[in-house]
Amino acid sequence: MLNLVSLIAEARKKYEVILVTSGAVAAGYTALKSDILIILSDIEGYYEENPKENPKAKIRKIVTHIENTELEQEHSPNNEFATGGIVTKLKAAQYMMKKGKEMFLCSGYDLTTAREFLFQDEYKKGTLFTSKID
Repeated sequence: MLNLVSLIAEARKKYEVILVTSGAVAAGYTALKSDILIILSDIEGYYEENPKENPKAKIRKIVTHIENTELEQEHSPNNEFATGGIVTKLKAAQYMMKKGKEMFLCSGYDLTTAREFLFQDEYKKGTLFTSKID
């Protein structure tokens, strides 16, 4: 918890920081007030496939489009990749992207990735959802 508090204190020097516990509420509020939503989660990013089924699955570093099939994943005990909120995170990301904003998804357990993204403009883990293509 102390690491999160220090991350928030650091971030407030550079960004307006708002803490919200619901991804959907955060996406709606952030789209109105900010350019980016950062979701700290129990996963390190959005994987190309279920990492529980394929331990070699890679994190998608940048996502510029979310397929409807990804938004309609089955929520069941047999599909753990779709439970725990990944679909709601994807819906929040899609909402942000439609508004021309970005969302960054990373682990809230190890805040290294969040720090890298926020303060070094680079990151080894985590996923940036963006409609902005350079």
